[in-house]
Amino acid sequence: MSNRRDAFAYYVYQHIVCMDGFTLSVQAGVNLASEPKESAFDEQGFIKKGFGYKSVEIQMKGGVEPLFDDYISKGCRNCGGEEQGYEEYSEPLSYVPVELLVEVIKKHGGVIQGQIPPFHKEWQDKFEDMVEDEEWYNINKED
Repeated sequence: MSNRRDAFAYYVYQHIVCMDGFTLSVQAGVNLASEPKESAFDEQGFIKKGFGYKSVEIQMKGGVEPLFDDYISKGCRNCGGEEQGYEEYSEPLSYVPVELLVEVIKKHGGVIQGQIPPFHKEWQDKFEDMVEDEEWYNINKED
């Protein structure tokens, strides 16, 4: 039987949808291509105070974003690009800096729904300024 801590170690964040419809999954945690490689949640299920990711794992959903080109694996068979007919899912992009993710979100008009792992403090502040409704963003955000 798993304990309560295990339940939060592998939390799956909801896909985000941008204002123009661009959709992607942004994940981070223990066994994902993110930094640091740990859960954002404490044993009670709250986001750890002061915790934030510097890079995340991204999967594009039914589209392509040229700003992510440097993070697409060489020889990728299903990268969501024109050559593959914009497949519904791309292969995950590893260790994408949150700074680049913020740039992509801004390019697509900001986030209108979904969840994103907490960013390190500097970028979390910049990101929250862009969010249309920040209540969804940090599900257990402390004041």
